[in-house]
This record gives sequence, C-alpha cells and structure tokens, in this order.
Amino acid sequence: MTKKATDTFRTKPYLHNCSQAVAYKYKEILGLDEAQVLQRFAACGGGRCEGGMCGALYAAIAVRPDMADLITRRFMEKTKGFTTCLQIKQLSGVPCTDCVQAADDILDSIAGENK
Repeated sequence: MTKKATDTFRTKPYLHNCSQAVAYKYKEILGLDEAQVLQRFAACGGGRCEGGMCGALYAAIAVRPDMADLITRRFMEKTKGFTTCLQIKQLSGVPCTDCVQAADDILDSIAGENK
C-alpha cells in the first residue's frame, strides 16, 4: 500500500488526479487493481464528480460508503465547510494537495478508530 495518497497525486510516474490518488492508496479495500482505479476515477478529478464534489472526498466516500456522513463532516472541517471543488478552490483557499491529504488522513483515522 502507498504510504500517503499525496505520493501519487500529480507526481511522476503516476500523475493521478485527486480522486485517483486517494482511491489508489486504498485500492485493496475497493477491490480494484491499478488499471481499474485509474479508469473508474479518471473522470472524478477537477470538480467533475456529480454535483461538483471534490474528487478526494468522492474517493474517500467510495472507500468507506458506510461512513459517508462522518467522512463528509470531517472533510468539511478541513475545507472551511465546503465539499465542492469550485467552492474549495474559490472560497476556502485550500489547495488540492491538502484535500487529498485530508481525505487520506480521515480514512486513516477511521481505520484506527475501528481497530
């Protein structure tokens, strides 16, 4: 497993979008291989998720759909109350890398709480 989702976010050789970076780290939990992650989450970066949702948040919810409300609440704490890419970029000033890290941290903390 990748150490951090940000390890593959926009970095060579991966160049994953925000959603792919989070999903890639947790691909075993999702039951997907690398190619499936890249394909399934390719259209989920850059505000292209349904409703403009942040791709990192979208992927985190895909990893743990049973915890969607908790993940969303914790994510909003990191993004000044926003969940859409456009709002996060324009109103909160939180960079994409921080959104990827927030989603990753939230999933890690949930995993730790469930041990």
